Amino acid sequence: MREAAAEVARRLGDRHGEAFALQDVAWISVSITGQPERGIACGRAALDLWRELDEPRNAQACLNILGYALRQLGRLDEALECLEEASSIGRRYGLASTENHLGLVHQRLRRFGEAIGCRERALALNREVGDRSGESVALANLGWAWSRAGEPDQAVGWFQRGASKAHDTGDRYQEAEALWGLGEVHHLVGNHDQARACWHRSITILREIGAITGDHVARLLRQPVPDTPEIILRNT
Repeated sequence: MREAAAEVARRLGDRHGEAFALQDVAWISVSITGQPERGIACGRAALDLWRELDEPRNAQACLNILGYALRQLGRLDEALECLEEASSIGRRYGLASTENHLGLVHQRLRRFGEAIGCRERALALNREVGDRSGESVALANLGWAWSRAGEPDQAVGWFQRGASKAHDTGDRYQEAEALWGLGEVHHLVGNHDQARACWHRSITILREIGAITGDHVARLLRQPVPDTPEIILRNT
């Protein structure tokens, strides 16, 4: 649908409309449908248009999407290049997202100190601009960084705050992601009943928002330690 909108806008000479439609396709491809290659193609096309139109705000958003997609494909050097360019644009609202994505790349590279620093800056920026949804992402991402660094005790509080903030803002996916991480760290420190309770709540939410199927739910609930759903793996 959005690709068709981009084509109509192109034929009409509406460069802004075309860029916005391509950017939407890129974001959906990366964050929802798990098609990073498609996201990169559309994101680069949108980025070229935003540069032609001298729209740094929207160029920053596209660079964040490209960094996200390249990280999913394991192309970490290219992801860093895109995100560092996004950071250089310096727009405060977009910079919080950039810092979160940079943290994910550093985390993948096992640079946990850098990952934690990125998430702390993202949290401060989101609070500064009043983005409560972004704040919930940054809180949970601090949990993931501490957990992946082998510090589950440090991670617990961040996941708890992230899940609570996401619940308050109505961001159900983000609540499910934070609960999944909380389940992981409870399991790591031996709180197995609490871990199962967190995983069960996360699975329930993921099913309700259509992120996993009924068959997938049944399979996860049968596993003593459930496999992390693909949508959470992509985002952490």
